[in-house]
Amino acid sequence: MSRPLLAVSVGAGALVIGAGLGGGPLLMRDAVSTPRSFLTDAALGLGENPARAVPQDALLAAASTVVPGSILVVALTWIALALSGVGAGLLAGRVLIDARWAPQCAAALAAIWNPWVAERMMQGHWSLLAGYAAIPWIFVAAERIWRSDRTGWPLLWVAVFGAGLTPTGSVLAGIVVLATVVMPRATGLRQSALAVLAVVAGALPWLVATVLNSAGILGDPAGAQAFSLRAEPGLGRVLTALGMGGIWNADAVPASRTTWWAAVGTLLLLALVAVGWVVAGRDLGRDSSRGHSSLDCRNGAPECAHPGDRGAGLPSRNAKRILIIAAALALSTVALVVFASTPPGLSAIGWAVDHLPGAGLFRDTQKFLALLLPATVIGVAGSVRGLTRLVPAGFAVALVALLVVAPLPDAALRFHPVNLPADWVAVAQLVPKDQGAVALWPPTMTREYSFASTSSLDPARRLLRAPVLESGALVVDGKTVDADPTRVSAQVELALAEGAGPTELASHGVGWLLVEEPERNGVPAGFGTDRPVFQGEYLALYRIPGPVIAAGASPVRRGAVVGAHVAWVLGLGIALALLGATSRSAGRARARATLDS
Repeated sequence: MSRPLLAVSVGAGALVIGAGLGGGPLLMRDAVSTPRSFLTDAALGLGENPARAVPQDALLAAASTVVPGSILVVALTWIALALSGVGAGLLAGRVLIDARWAPQCAAALAAIWNPWVAERMMQGHWSLLAGYAAIPWIFVAAERIWRSDRTGWPLLWVAVFGAGLTPTGSVLAGIVVLATVVMPRATGLRQSALAVLAVVAGALPWLVATVLNSAGILGDPAGAQAFSLRAEPGLGRVLTALGMGGIWNADAVPASRTTWWAAVGTLLLLALVAVGWVVAGRDLGRDSSRGHSSLDCRNGAPECAHPGDRGAGLPSRNAKRILIIAAALALSTVALVVFASTPPGLSAIGWAVDHLPGAGLFRDTQKFLALLLPATVIGVAGSVRGLTRLVPAGFAVALVALLVVAPLPDAALRFHPVNLPADWVAVAQLVPKDQGAVALWPPTMTREYSFASTSSLDPARRLLRAPVLESGALVVDGKTVDADPTRVSAQVELALAEGAGPTELASHGVGWLLVEEPERNGVPAGFGTDRPVFQGEYLALYRIPGPVIAAGASPVRRGAVVGAHVAWVLGLGIALALLGATSRSAGRARARATLDS
């Protein structure tokens, strides 16, 4: 790994995060970070709602006992962004001939600075970046496995386990593993089985939680329409998808993507990628004509690294295989995502969500455009490689960087920490874990706080030890999605809206009512004459006597899910240790071979 590649990856990641590097809690749509969170049933994925934030929430709850959760979220996001850049650079270096620092740095910038990353950051999907970052690393690991490099398998396990921070990350990793390890002829049945085992092991926490929680395994078919690809101005669905844009939430889009410039910038970027692919294809053809594909190149053999070869000594047959897989993955993903946004596609997705367990993971189809990452960065790096034959490398990088950044000049400074009012800390200290659940007012999933610049989920579920009742129902474009009236949380929300008092709420197991910004949102009619046990500027907390406390997850279910989380952490740690050991061993072997030659 070159120093320029690392510097560009770390620097670009820091620029995208922006003010978040200064620390502080986040309240940005789905990104909610608090100084402290707890290992509740909800954090483990047990309860009424689907296990969508597993093992992410449990990891933050455990780690926030040592490091503030608000710092952890920023650190993990920065690491994921930097790793996506480094992985993209290494992937480009494995494909392009003599791909030194310039093409690799351009690939890193393209991996970090694109509409997909910007929009997911604005939506608050920080943990999904772990799955995104794993994609180029899985390609690199697969190529090592093809040539029997001992570092391939540990690297694959690290990438897959890291992607498992979220369910969608595991799905992304599984698709790429299928394309790069399971399907190619370069791997056998035993290797394919090991790869599938890695994917399952990396997804173990949320798989176990999904089986054991009380949420339904089927989703709301209305989500197919609500979360489908959104065409950008002047581009249509196909070009929007090729440009890695089009997130369903129009509010989570940089301002530059809402104007005519989005079309111009996207077309320029796609032209840049197309030119790079032509360069990569021609180089590969010339490399093959020299007979280099006959070399074995196992374990980085020195005879593969003669001047003129690609920096890592990659045989052209493997470079060709990578190009074919990257292109097939990109084109098939675009075709499926675009189809899923058409009436027949929406019907198909809606049917699947309504009838097939786990299909809800696929309703936000735009997020799968992350699979275009390998094809995009190879194209950008190829353009720089072609330009370096005409102009100095620094000038080539600067020109291509301009074409990467220009379509999205406002991708930087995506995190905006808030000053969480002291009321939240006071309430967190008052509410114990075993005196009933906490009901929220107003009864909606998203909040518009006066002290935050964007809407967000409620931080109470992370800050409080007690169970917090949230129905999971979302309002998208004026339509309610994921509503389930059979959930206790939905029944409590309805009771509050209809003016229920403490007695009725106590029958549902509610021991506390938390009213947020009561001057703006008012107080439920059933509590108009009650006195809160805490009254602050932003929060009012009411105690409800005599709650019929509902039993939480059984010790067996909780133990099983905790065990799956522990196995995931241990698996990641062991894979990292093996990767370090095999990398050092391979480095020593290469050094000895170089001296002998």
